[in-house]
Amino acid sequence: MAFRLCCDADIQSLKQICKGSPVSILYTPKQYDLLQEFKGLEESPRRSLDVFDFMIISSEGVSDGDSVPVNTYVEKLWKVEINGSTESLDLKCVEGDYFGVIGKIEARDQFLSLRVNLYTGPVAGWSSSYWRVFSFDVPFGPGLWIEMMIE
Repeated sequence: MAFRLCCDADIQSLKQICKGSPVSILYTPKQYDLLQEFKGLEESPRRSLDVFDFMIISSEGVSDGDSVPVNTYVEKLWKVEINGSTESLDLKCVEGDYFGVIGKIEARDQFLSLRVNLYTGPVAGWSSSYWRVFSFDVPFGPGLWIEMMIE
């Protein structure tokens, strides 16, 4: 399933509806003019990928909705099974409070561990981030979320 979303509220609603189900999200930033004349689809310059998808086996560390103290280091780890090659993979935060942060990918037999170490900082409040695995700078597989209350 794929959805085109227009704002953060759409993403939050979809996450509630699809909890636990793999879903692809095509996010359109708020500043995009939805009334603009449609000029057809543009072909995306994509490389041929040896990696097709992955399945989340388990997750450890901070859980969605956990309360975490300010100025604390937290960790999130997803154990995944990759369908395809594991070469040239990156884990990146593509949206949210840790935008641009790079995670670690650790190989273990036929499974991979996707590890994110974060610092909560001195400001209290709700924090969320959306992570993707990339192969040759092309995202694939399900999105990964981290949501926590910093107190």
